[in-house]
Amino acid sequence: MTRVAMSVLVALGLACGSSNEPAGPTSPTTSPTAPAESTSAQDTPAPSAIAEVEAPNAPSAPNTNALAASPTAAPARPTITPAQRRELRAAIREGRAKTRARDHVAALAEFRRALAIDGTSARLRCEAGFVAFRAGELDEAERWIQLALGRLPNDAPDALKVPVAMCLFNAGLVYEAKGRKADAREVWTRSLALRPNAAVQRRLEGLGAVEETTSVALTGSFEAIARRLRDTYCEEGGAGFTRGDLQSCDQIEERIRTPTGATSGDFSTESAGSADFEARLIEHSVIVLGADVNVTLVLKAGARARAVPIASLYSPGTMGMSADYEVQRFELVDVIPGGAPEAVLQARRTQNDEDMGVCERNGGAEQQAWVCGLVDDAIRCAALPIEATSYFERDEGCCEEGDECEPPVSEATGYRYALTFEGGDAVVTQAPAMTGSSFTEEPLEGWIGRHALATMLREESSDGALGMSSSY
Repeated sequence: MTRVAMSVLVALGLACGSSNEPAGPTSPTTSPTAPAESTSAQDTPAPSAIAEVEAPNAPSAPNTNALAASPTAAPARPTITPAQRRELRAAIREGRAKTRARDHVAALAEFRRALAIDGTSARLRCEAGFVAFRAGELDEAERWIQLALGRLPNDAPDALKVPVAMCLFNAGLVYEAKGRKADAREVWTRSLALRPNAAVQRRLEGLGAVEETTSVALTGSFEAIARRLRDTYCEEGGAGFTRGDLQSCDQIEERIRTPTGATSGDFSTESAGSADFEARLIEHSVIVLGADVNVTLVLKAGARARAVPIASLYSPGTMGMSADYEVQRFELVDVIPGGAPEAVLQARRTQNDEDMGVCERNGGAEQQAWVCGLVDDAIRCAALPIEATSYFERDEGCCEEGDECEPPVSEATGYRYALTFEGGDAVVTQAPAMTGSSFTEEPLEGWIGRHALATMLREESSDGALGMSSSY
């Protein structure tokens, strides 16, 4: 298995690029500010050779001809001296080390140095593009990624599907940061077609509006709504199945969860139930080759109704990829004193992926709490971050192109908070790191403290820390 995968990566480096294409700029970057990004650590790709988790100087619109082009001949790689080869490897090592330390500006300088020596490797270009994206150099990021994709086949063979999918994912990160959602949607859709991946699926779903809702009619009983959600899910398909894979929509399992009035745990408060405000968690799952799961929170108050997408994940059960979803708390409680009670949902999602390289693994977990209630005579919701962790591991003897072996790595990053509700406020404190790991806390700026829940529900901001999220 190792020999096969290494042959793929070597082929990716040898078959792509051109020695007469311009190398990256050698002057230091003047824009060290990284683009706005999700607060979820899962969405931060691990610093792999072609970074993916967990998301160039090109024209304003994507070069679709370049992206679809098939190489007619593999250009010869430039001849470099042994000393240059050592400098190339040293620059790549330093760039990756600085990337792992999140010093992306310094990392980009190292990748520019490497590309100045040998700018023909598609793998190196994609990695440099990702680092440029993290450093805030969006035009440079797009340029390097497009140069890599421009010489890859539009119909990638099995041996190249994973690397091309990763590079397409990186292209989408750049397009999203530039506000070009249609372009991001196109490349992320192509990435998923090459390799289903929960992180890419979440980013694709996250391109929708902050208050993304379903087109399903939210009328009648919860059972009727659930059946319409199931039929829509069946027809539209998911990452793990298409309508043609099913004999009938009845193959999709359906579960409707009713909130409890429990008074234990972090959400301890006096039980409060009311016919004026109702909530159900509707889960649909289907197993074809793997498990595909879709979860929606449906809320009703009199004639008003709202559906909030909570989770969409695919666990193929093969190739070292897995995803899981767990409801930890679902209650109808009076967290904002007075009026109807609020729905409080806490859920945890995990993702693990060993398919990014033979001897590398990444993944992580995300935990959020949703609070939904009646504010200003409307059903409003806010998503509150509790935990986001990610890990990256590399085994001893993991080799790069040209038999360059990387040292073993084991690292974990992220944040963890403790959340309680007091007198209509969300009270956030920093929670301890995981015991016996290299986990380091990276708190969200301004999140620790007290936050008025009514204000948060009114704003439903999309700034990540205090906003709605449809891409959980």
